[in-house]
Amino acid sequence: MGFHYHDIKKQIILKILNFSFDVHINEHALTSVVPNIIKIWISNQLEYIDKTNKTLEYELFMILVNYSMKMFNYILDKSKISEKYINKINKKWNKINIKPLDGIQQIINYINKSPKCDLNIEVYCGISYDDFQRFNVIPYYVNNRFLSTTFDKLHALKYAYKRRINKMPLFLLKINVKPNTPCIYTIYENQIIFPPNIKIKLIDSQIEYSHYKDILDTELSKKIYVVIIINSEIYC
Repeated sequence: MGFHYHDIKKQIILKILNFSFDVHINEHALTSVVPNIIKIWISNQLEYIDKTNKTLEYELFMILVNYSMKMFNYILDKSKISEKYINKINKKWNKINIKPLDGIQQIINYINKSPKCDLNIEVYCGISYDDFQRFNVIPYYVNNRFLSTTFDKLHALKYAYKRRINKMPLFLLKINVKPNTPCIYTIYENQIIFPPNIKIKLIDSQIEYSHYKDILDTELSKKIYVVIIINSEIYC
């Protein structure tokens, strides 16, 4: 994401890992709305993150969320990373003094120990046509990567647009998350992140017509697109 006037630049310093980087928190992260029904859980999540901010697990989680989720997902599933990114990802790992699989397990532990939500929640994730095709083969699949989702449907559609091939529809995963499912909230882009190896089960699909949300409010974001909504549920 390029820097622009809507961004707030912040430096993150990780003392245990002896690593620092700049992050640009965009306007969407400040304006996206969290559903009122789960605000107590969100508060508990933020308290958990604040209390653990001097741990190695926390620092690795900050790298996952704010620096590069790809560098972790590449270790978990090399098939989804193009060749041009491999050298960049390896260079990122060389900056951090920890074995990749050890770092991944630390983050999984961190997510699993975070407060659980005792209510159903609904989140969205923009996906590719290839991911959509998985549901035509089996009624569910095991996601072996970290999965980033959002409460904001229109913002998720922006990521569906990024994964769009030619003039195909946008594909949006609408996920019903059952109570006590391991996941963690981060204020950065109001993400809900799930650990690897969760199951995503297809319920049905439908067609809608929508624009997507872009903080730059470009002409592309004002257009109306065909959207395939994949209704699903997530469970461990």
